[in-house]
Order: sequence, then C-alpha cells, then structure tokens
Amino acid sequence: MYKKEFKKQEMYAFIVSCLSSKYKPYTYCKRHNMNYGVYRYWLAKYKLDQSITISKEKDSLAKKSNFIPLEVISESSISSSMEIQYPNGVFLRLNSAISTNELRNLINILSCSD
Repeated sequence: MYKKEFKKQEMYAFIVSCLSSKYKPYTYCKRHNMNYGVYRYWLAKYKLDQSITISKEKDSLAKKSNFIPLEVISESSISSSMEIQYPNGVFLRLNSAISTNELRNLINILSCSD
C-alpha cells in the first residue's frame, strides 16, 4: 500500500473517531497530540470524499429502472391477460396467449424505444 493511501486511511479513521467522541474536535485533537490545522485539512478532504460517494450512490439509484424484474422460469406460454406499464406512460396489454420468447422480445423493443 502506498504511504499516501495509508496516511489517508489513518486520518479518516482519526476523523471518524473524533466525530464519534464526546469531545469537541479541538479538544480531541489536543488530547491525541494532533495539530488542529492538520485535522481540519483532512476533515475537508474526508467530507469531500463522502459527498462524492453519496453523489455516486444517488446517480446509480437514479439510473436504476422502475421496472420490476420479470423472471422466466420455463419456456412456455402465458395464457392469462397481462398489462405492463412503462414509466413513460406506454402500456403493453396482452389479452391472449403469448410465448415467453415473444414477450421478452416485446419488452426489449419497447425498452429501447424510450
């Protein structure tokens, strides 16, 4: 492991420990012989990393589909009526029997036309 990455891990651990302690940051730093300015520098980096992580998580959640996964257990036909509503308002109504392959193809076609 690179020395820089090791330092980062040490400082982030110190920050988490400080934030979860009952002491104020200045007091906590003083009790652990840490320069308060150094602590503030690493705290800013820590907060930036945390906000980037949260932003990436929000992006990945936003990119997730609103569809419920459809699991095909066997290659057969679906004989009852079915309705699928896409987030853009398009409905797919099936009133007669359809093979699972045909259903899969319809879903794929409509998913691409968004």
